[in-house]
Amino acid sequence: MSFPRSSAELIKNTSVISPTTLPTVKDALDNLSGRSPTTIPVPIAEGGTGQITAALALTALGGAPLASPTFTGVPAAPTAVAATNTTQLATTAFVTTADNLKANLASPTFTGVPAAPTAAADTNTTQLATTAFATTADNLRIAAALLTARGQIIRRGASAPEALAAQTVNTFLGGDGTDVATRTAAQVLTSLGFERSTWTPTITASSGTFTLVSATGNYFKLERLVISFIKIIVTTVGTASGHLRFTLPYTTTAQAWPVYGVNASSGVGLTGYVTNPSTTQGFVVRYDGTTPIAANAYRIAAIYESTT
Repeated sequence: MSFPRSSAELIKNTSVISPTTLPTVKDALDNLSGRSPTTIPVPIAEGGTGQITAALALTALGGAPLASPTFTGVPAAPTAVAATNTTQLATTAFVTTADNLKANLASPTFTGVPAAPTAAADTNTTQLATTAFATTADNLRIAAALLTARGQIIRRGASAPEALAAQTVNTFLGGDGTDVATRTAAQVLTSLGFERSTWTPTITASSGTFTLVSATGNYFKLERLVISFIKIIVTTVGTASGHLRFTLPYTTTAQAWPVYGVNASSGVGLTGYVTNPSTTQGFVVRYDGTTPIAANAYRIAAIYESTT
């Protein structure tokens, strides 16, 4: 604003001068002399702010700045609708509503159809298990049970059941630890629960002793079922008489198992059984119950259940 340069001009313009900009006589004199006028604050009671800068005036009037305001008392603002995600102020009512829509961290109770990320197969942590994870785990348990059952094949170096199905036959091991591609017939039988081998039976009589006798034995074993075949050659009888006895490759269960045979020299049939339950010995006599012992060759077959 410009200041009057004479008393007449000052009086003439008094009616249009605002109380907040009313110059003092000193200002007028300073203006006439070419010096800068002095700003004098107008009291709030007279319609002013009582300050000479905008920042001081805002503080004096109880206002807060737009940038980084510091409120006191209980400031209030409009409450945003639930799920609002903007820079709008969040009131306590908004926060309370948002909290009510969330589950507690401790012992939460979900409603509806809660969803969560599905953990990788064979995960064993505290991560939530989804229905998809549980279904996969059940399928893997079934597959693992089948593949690890006796008589099945197990993948070489398998570290997780879910990887088994993806393997080719050439990457599988048998139950005896040999590779399918290099296994012998005997190893295949063993991997499937079969056993095929030989043993040397001990031949005795129920009375006396043989001077010279020999025997060989072959057997097949599937689980606990044993099928054994014995070849006996009595060269010199000596004092042996009564029952013709022989040992078996495995101990029998607590039952009497039948034994059958034939005198390979005469064709006479032989019959008998395992002498006692839970033993490895059997015997045969002639079909008529008489002693079969003579300087002859014998073929005997014993089928029984073993204890292992």
